[in-house]
Amino acid sequence: MKTLVITGFGKTLRKKDDLLVVETHEKGDHHGPPVIVSPLDLDLIIIEGDHSLTTGATRILFEHSIECLICDHYGLPLGALIPLKKSPIIENAEIQKNLSSKISLKIAKEIVTGAIGNKIAIFAQSIHEGNIDVEPYHASLIQERKTVSSAESVQSLLGIEGSAARIYFEGLARLIPDNLGFHGRTHHPPRDGINAMLSYGYGILYSRIRTAILSVRLSPYYGVLHSDYKKQEALVYDLIEEFRQPVVDRTVLTMVHRHQVSPDSFLINNDGCLIESSFKHEFIEAVLSRLNHEVNYQDGKVSLTQVIQGQAETISNAILKMEDYIGFTSW
Repeated sequence: MKTLVITGFGKTLRKKDDLLVVETHEKGDHHGPPVIVSPLDLDLIIIEGDHSLTTGATRILFEHSIECLICDHYGLPLGALIPLKKSPIIENAEIQKNLSSKISLKIAKEIVTGAIGNKIAIFAQSIHEGNIDVEPYHASLIQERKTVSSAESVQSLLGIEGSAARIYFEGLARLIPDNLGFHGRTHHPPRDGINAMLSYGYGILYSRIRTAILSVRLSPYYGVLHSDYKKQEALVYDLIEEFRQPVVDRTVLTMVHRHQVSPDSFLINNDGCLIESSFKHEFIEAVLSRLNHEVNYQDGKVSLTQVIQGQAETISNAILKMEDYIGFTSW
C-alpha cells in the first residue's frame, strides 16, 4: 500500500468518480497537472500546509479506511480523521488501560532493546566504512543496552532510553559535516537543517506507525513505555522508537553522504528551521523509498513498511493474547 503526502499551499483533495484527485491552484509550488490516485492503492494520506479537503474525498477516505493525518509545517502530526468502523479500538482500549505492570515492563524492555540496537547498527555501519570517530559511542551504547534487562520499572527504562539517546546524538554529530550546523537533537522547533529533516521524517514515520496500530485495532493512546503521555498517542511513541534509525536517520545520513544536502536546502529564522520546498519533496520521496527498502525480518526479507505492520501485529498479540513480544533491530 502507498502513502500520499500533500505539502505546500493551495491544493485541493477531491473526489472524481471513484478516484481521489489532488489539484494545485497556487503557481510556483510545483504547479502541474492533477494527480489522480486510486483509493485501492492507498492506506495513508499526510497533509502538511494549507489545503482544501472536500466532503466527497472525505467519504472515500472513510469508505476505504484510509488514514488521514494533518501535520504542522515541521511535519509533526496535529490530528487525524478516523472512520467510525474502527470502533473495536474502544473495546481493546480497556484491555490496554488495565494491562498489568509486569506485562507492560516486559514489552517495554523489548522496545528499548530494539531501539538501542538500531542506534548501535548506525554506528556499526559507519565503523565498517572506516569512521573510527564513533567507536566510543558505539561501545557506550552496547553497555547501555546491557542494563535494560535489569531495569525494574518503566521509569528506569525511560532513563536508559534517555541516556542512550544523548550518547547517540552526540555520536551522530560526528557523522555530519560542520557546515550543516548539527550539534545535537533540538525539538519544537528544530534549529538546524538536520534536525528539521529528522523532525519531518519522524512525522512521516509517526503517521505510518499510527496507521499500523489502528489496523490491528489497538488504541494509540495507551502505551507500555511512554504510558505517562496521557494526552498524546503513547503507543505510537512506543513503537516508533524501533524505527527512527532504520527509516529516517539512515535516509538523512545517506542524503548527507551523497552531498544531496546543503545549507541552501533550508530556511532558518528566529522561529526555527524549515526545509526548503523543492528539497522537501526530494526528502519525502527518499523517506517513502526507504520505507519500501527490504530488510531481514523473521524468516525472510520484507519491506520496512511490512516490518512496521508485523511489529504492530506482534504487539497487539502481546497485549491482547499475552504472547511474547520481540523488539525489532535492523542489521
